[in-house]
Amino acid sequence: YQEKKAKKKRVVLDVKDGTQTLTFEYGVEMPIVEALTKDNKLGVSLREIKGGTLSESCLELDSLRYVSPEEEVVRNQKLECSTGKEGSDGSIQVLDEKAIDAASGIVVSSVVRGGLAWNLGIRAGDFLVATSATIGNKMWPKSTLEGVRSAISSRRVLSKTVQVKLQRANELAGECESELVQEFQLFLTRPMGIHIEDTEDGYVRITGFTDNAPENVTKQLKVGDRIIAVDSSLGNKMWSVSNVEGVVSAVTSRLPGQPVQIRFERVVEEGTDLKDIASLASVKGEKKGIPQQSFTNGLLSSYSRFEKEVDSGATENLLSRC
Repeated sequence: YQEKKAKKKRVVLDVKDGTQTLTFEYGVEMPIVEALTKDNKLGVSLREIKGGTLSESCLELDSLRYVSPEEEVVRNQKLECSTGKEGSDGSIQVLDEKAIDAASGIVVSSVVRGGLAWNLGIRAGDFLVATSATIGNKMWPKSTLEGVRSAISSRRVLSKTVQVKLQRANELAGECESELVQEFQLFLTRPMGIHIEDTEDGYVRITGFTDNAPENVTKQLKVGDRIIAVDSSLGNKMWSVSNVEGVVSAVTSRLPGQPVQIRFERVVEEGTDLKDIASLASVKGEKKGIPQQSFTNGLLSSYSRFEKEVDSGATENLLSRC
């Protein structure tokens, strides 16, 4: 058994219409409800948001109970509340509703300063995007409060902890070791002509291309790009992948010639001026038909270099076989 290296914190750079947005992505391991004591609480609540409109009720993770707006007002009146990061232990950081714009997802609506969630780095305004599965550490995307509640309820039968992935907009990772990445999505068809391998830090990395790889693949992808998600064969959800086996399984569930949407990420080289980075726009196309082969000039911009390119003939894991 070889222990994997810890992943660096990810900061995702998105460029749309000339505007750059940084999203700090991080994961925490939280104790399950029944493992908590009266004086040792998570102290965090979640609300669902759709197009900038917040749900009326919130979900308390300590009790996994939905709390009405009236209950929340009464609770907050008894404690010191503010939207900033500064405050005494026991006070509550609440969501600044003016800063949420037209976002959608699951947002942290309040955190007790000095509580377990606060000490893990969770802050009001962060978005919860995934939780670990009932068994194992595979992460499953979440978009509803009931989905989070169900995941934690089933998880606590077999485990004392749950892994949670969160995102924070317009903030870098601070003092911790981190890397800046750009994400982009492509519609590809089998055979793809891509060589991939598992990395020591839990990614699926492109190591090369076959001699007969399609031209649009070799022009749009680079050695070192990572596969992070594949769309489901049913529905429009993207499912995270963390090893070659998961990628091959997802891709081989499609018929040859059937388009599959894959999400990639590319690491931005240290020292790169962010003003020089263009958008890695996703290729447009319909799942039911052959996708367009056009791509933007931004996708061809070269700013990510890797010291060692793996010989494409040296790896046994080939998406070209799919």
